[in-house]
Amino acid sequence: MAMQQNINPPLKLERNSDQAMLTDLINDVATSATGKALLEQAAAQGYSLSLESIDCFGLCHAKDKRIVLSNRCSYDKLISSLAHESRHVEQISKGAEPYYTPTVLLKDQLIEKRLMEADAVAVSLMVCQELKDQGKEAAMQAALPHYEKETAAFEKGLKVSKKEALTQAALAWYDNENRLFKHECRVVALPVSAGANFENTTGKYKELTPESCIDRLCRFNNESYFTQSADALKTPERAGISQRLKEWLDVNTNLCKEAGVSPEPSVKSLPVYKESPMLYGQVNMPPMYPDAFRKIEAYKTARAAFQAKAKGNVGR
Repeated sequence: MAMQQNINPPLKLERNSDQAMLTDLINDVATSATGKALLEQAAAQGYSLSLESIDCFGLCHAKDKRIVLSNRCSYDKLISSLAHESRHVEQISKGAEPYYTPTVLLKDQLIEKRLMEADAVAVSLMVCQELKDQGKEAAMQAALPHYEKETAAFEKGLKVSKKEALTQAALAWYDNENRLFKHECRVVALPVSAGANFENTTGKYKELTPESCIDRLCRFNNESYFTQSADALKTPERAGISQRLKEWLDVNTNLCKEAGVSPEPSVKSLPVYKESPMLYGQVNMPPMYPDAFRKIEAYKTARAAFQAKAKGNVGR
């Protein structure tokens, strides 16, 4: 096994991982021009790479600059996973926010964070395709069972152009209803139930639009690859939440109102799509974590103080 990484600078490898195997993995991904650029950018930013027991394919920990891959995946599947997580590093370097952001409305965060996933899948398929063009088909074959719709859309778009392939693969990500539901529960339900949406005491929010998200995230070879209008991301299925989650939010909103605080402004206006009867998994009761109401009380106090200060400044 090779012990020399074919990228400059090299990625830091954590000691608790199989460094020889990870080095081979890095070199295989770097055989793709797109993959090499992604890895070198992650390395230049000081990210490390490890292999651990996690319940997903991979994770990008922006706060401590770590890429973690699952030790339960096959070697060939790890190729697309490493490309995917490295793409997240690039997205974050361009200003994308991987964590809940109190200064951005939830409806806007939902668009950004979904597009981050859709784009990362599309770009990981481009890495697999570049390897396939070299006669190395194993990575694409390993990704196929997990991204059937995205792969089919990518291959169809590739007959037109690489830009079209990336666009169609990204849009196909939204067609997996189960994945979409789980994602919106994580992006919307989790911070709302934890009271995180009360952390903004100013009531002011940065504007984040589908157009700005596309311009920042959907780039390939230093130019935009998205071939469709931003309106494609504004449909209820892509910008909204399921009816099931809407019912959960309604109950949670009432709980918050009973606690004497108004919900985050965009929660009530989130678009709703009708999910199919086959959608599995559901949120039965809206959780309110132990510290949520303490956050609400802190929010009320801080909000009142902010408003009093603002009123005083106006009166001067």
